[in-house]
Amino acid sequence: MFFAGRDYAPKCIIDGKNIQDYLQEHYFEAYRALGKAIGEAGDLFDECVIGWDSINEPNPGYLGIADLNAHGKESVLRVGPMPTAFQALKMGMGHACEVENWKSGSLGPKRDGSVTVEPKGVRAWLDPKRDEEVSREYGWKRDKGWKTGTCIWAQHGIWDVDSLKLLIPDYFEEYKGTVDAGKRRSVEFGQDYWLPHWRRWAPVVRSVHPEAIHFVHSPVFQVPPKIEGPEIQGRAAFSSHFYDGLTLVTKHWNWFNADALGILRG
Repeated sequence: MFFAGRDYAPKCIIDGKNIQDYLQEHYFEAYRALGKAIGEAGDLFDECVIGWDSINEPNPGYLGIADLNAHGKESVLRVGPMPTAFQALKMGMGHACEVENWKSGSLGPKRDGSVTVEPKGVRAWLDPKRDEEVSREYGWKRDKGWKTGTCIWAQHGIWDVDSLKLLIPDYFEEYKGTVDAGKRRSVEFGQDYWLPHWRRWAPVVRSVHPEAIHFVHSPVFQVPPKIEGPEIQGRAAFSSHFYDGLTLVTKHWNWFNADALGILRG
């Protein structure tokens, strides 16, 4: 919803705006308010605060999943109960699901049977009886087409809450933005959604901190999209995180390791 609500959640309208625009605009204004406060404090810019990161480890969420009812290549680190995306949607509506269970082995994640997750009918979605109360508390108004109490993805036709059937398993795999007539392609999160967000965010920072260094933090373990335009201004650094996978999984230091390039090093 944050990165791609206009294309994938068009029914999510709040205060007359799609949820993507609503969330991102509030996010930008929070950065602007913080920047103004730092500036007003005096002598902090370019001495203490030298740069800004747009968002920590941006994640595509469901975007790019080829089949919501299966674990795909995006499910790399598997520890504990591992529901598929579709199982997660059903559990969010209060239904029990038997899901894969995984544990960390000497060679990485290892299947460890299955476990049943029982929500006992508790739903993740706001009770319709509280919708008006919450709207008053936070000062927003939800569009009538956005029903509370039920899964928003079911409302977009991905699955049926009565039959519990998955109707569009590849809903998040296809790019739903503007493409040439008759052409279809898979979504590319970095290029299609992270980059447009970054381009809207970058001028906000420069408006309060003109000499700021942009710490460009694109999606982890993905080749960053090429940034062409005026936002860089010769003051940027690539800051996407890298993780030592073996240490992360085993939770201790190892005298050897195979890094992301497959190079054995001591």
